[in-house]
Amino acid sequence: LWHFISMDRRDSKINWNWAAALFRPFWLFYRKMYGWGFLYLAVFLVIIVLTTPGETFSAYLELLQSVKSIDDPAAITALYEQFIMNTAPAAIWQQTLSSAFQTISMVLFGLFGDELYKRKVKKSILALRPQASSMEEYIALLQIKGGVSILMLLLTAVLSPAVSFLGVFLSYFLSLL
Repeated sequence: LWHFISMDRRDSKINWNWAAALFRPFWLFYRKMYGWGFLYLAVFLVIIVLTTPGETFSAYLELLQSVKSIDDPAAITALYEQFIMNTAPAAIWQQTLSSAFQTISMVLFGLFGDELYKRKVKKSILALRPQASSMEEYIALLQIKGGVSILMLLLTAVLSPAVSFLGVFLSYFLSLL
């Protein structure tokens, strides 16, 4: 709360938050900011789908099939080099866009994460007041509904890589259409 008080005293919406900057989706779900968390993952998924050519995945599957039947290490190396040369432009484009998204989101959530969280907390606090008939009941409701979500933090550790895999597979299947 002292962050919020300090921000209000300075009349500022900007306050650097290292956790929000470095661990964006984890921080969002941990703080029960599910809408922002799912929006972040959705944008990340769209970037993966749009920048990962399905042909790259198909070429990789073909490479794996080819390598199984070859015993010569030099021939395998040549196949891998050819694969890398053919897919490098797409990989560079994907890395550039993904890095731009990661950098921009890191700066924005680092600067404005506390403000987003402050708004969420205020909204939650105000929404609970009419549900309580006494101050004791209000405080009990705040304790139950407030806090953080360790479960969602742990689920994000599974959800984030799953979004990456889903993006690659969606890109592959869209390329087959």
